[in-house]
Amino acid sequence: MGDRLVAWVCSDRGWRAMGFALAAIAAVAAVCCLGYSIPKPLIGPHGFRQTQNAISSYYSVKEHASVFHNIMPVLGRPWDLPTELPLFQYLAGCLYWLSGMPLDACGRLISAVFWLACVVLCMPLLRLLDVQEHDLWIPCVILLSCPLYLFWGATYMMETMALFLSLSFLYAVMRCSIAVGKHGEERLPLTILRDNRFWLWFLVGLSTGTLAALQKASTWIIAFGVAALFVSWAGRQTRPWRLALMNLWFLPMFGIPYFVARSWFEYGDVLKKQNPFVRDMFVFSNEKFRHWNYGTFEQKVSAETWGVIVSHMQEGVFLSIPPFDHLAMFVVLIAGAIVAAKRRPHIAFLLAAFTVGPLVFTNLYYVHNYYVCATGVWMLLAIGLAIVGVAEKQSQLRWPRLSALVITIAVAGAGFGTWATGYLPILQSFATHGQLKAAWTEPVQRMIPLPRTLLILGSDWNPVALYYAERKGIGWPDSMLQEFPGPRFKEAMSLLRPEEAIGAVVFNERLVTEANAPAIAKILDDLGMSENGMPTPFGVLFLAMDLQQ
Repeated sequence: MGDRLVAWVCSDRGWRAMGFALAAIAAVAAVCCLGYSIPKPLIGPHGFRQTQNAISSYYSVKEHASVFHNIMPVLGRPWDLPTELPLFQYLAGCLYWLSGMPLDACGRLISAVFWLACVVLCMPLLRLLDVQEHDLWIPCVILLSCPLYLFWGATYMMETMALFLSLSFLYAVMRCSIAVGKHGEERLPLTILRDNRFWLWFLVGLSTGTLAALQKASTWIIAFGVAALFVSWAGRQTRPWRLALMNLWFLPMFGIPYFVARSWFEYGDVLKKQNPFVRDMFVFSNEKFRHWNYGTFEQKVSAETWGVIVSHMQEGVFLSIPPFDHLAMFVVLIAGAIVAAKRRPHIAFLLAAFTVGPLVFTNLYYVHNYYVCATGVWMLLAIGLAIVGVAEKQSQLRWPRLSALVITIAVAGAGFGTWATGYLPILQSFATHGQLKAAWTEPVQRMIPLPRTLLILGSDWNPVALYYAERKGIGWPDSMLQEFPGPRFKEAMSLLRPEEAIGAVVFNERLVTEANAPAIAKILDDLGMSENGMPTPFGVLFLAMDLQQ
């Protein structure tokens, strides 16, 4: 019986049926994991970043703002603080307005849908790399079971949308390259101009590339690098000068998205320079901003830096599988590269894409553990191709497919297990929306009328408190190392309209100590606040004297 079952599994018919079943099980499990996150509030890991996006969505809807305005009212006037083009925020805001769903759930849902769309898009992408249809279930299961995306793929962040646009760009570029290749080396490149299919994919690539660059340039530029590698590899037997001539179309595919994104950043700088807190830091042309994105040379050669980055990767990509522990993924890659020579270049290109992100944007990957989402997909595709390479091994024996089956199940099991033991407890620890509403939202809205402003001290410019209070405010940016109150604060206060005067000050609890009592009393007196503080989930709140009942 066992031998007959093994024979059936290794047959083409059994391989397809079993692959379909495993992919379906993985898809259901992934939807359940992602779905568990959707009703949760935007607190916990990087609630800072999630509520930056959510508060932009909220005010985009409330103030009927266009997509060209990223309203982020967390650092005083001007409330517009453009970073990336707020496509994701605007889309979530539109869903909120049209459906009536809670805004938190709208953003999480859109993020999850885009991750599942990425998985679907990877299938035709792999077909262009000559992966047979009956083997596509292997990378599909690997992608669906990745704990990195099972958690971060359902957060209120643009990572999966940017990744989907970048993968769409890559797919379109590869289709353009195939169309060019069909014209033959000896024919004039001008014949491409008459190829309607080429122009269709060219326009798709240009539009998705531009949107990807506007949404998250650091994700798009890596996809462009992958595209360049695959296009060069496809034309490796073509004479270099003719290859360059035939691929002139590739230049606008990079240049146009780059210059459009750069124009957006420069437009954002005009607005940012009007804000006293960010004009010397988060401005595209500022050297401090470049250091924040790329890191310093000292960071790039620091063992401590790379230890932190690798630990971020171990949380969701470098899964622990006995007996290899976190080296298991590399064992799989090496095994696939040894067994399947034709997969080696593809695996190498994808691994290069995975590593280039932290090499270039070192500080971003060091500070934010979710940044691995931009490159994790390339590692997952490399692992999937390595396992496919094992399954493709020509042999009269049954070991290639059986080995591929065992490895895939082991990786998928480790992925879902890591989500259950590492990420699920985090989600279970969150307060409910009802608890947040009763302890924070309702009291603040009852005491502080619109359009009065909140001042948050000691929590950096974290907008969680402002978002759930549904109030604009100033989150004092501790990380920008600016003197308080100082000239920047005075300038920010002068920009507020009379009706927007500070309605309350919220001190982080760690600041409310006996030693700080005189300094706090002076701040409250200078701002016209009561000295009677009220404990809240986000700190001790001191109400303005004119709002005292």
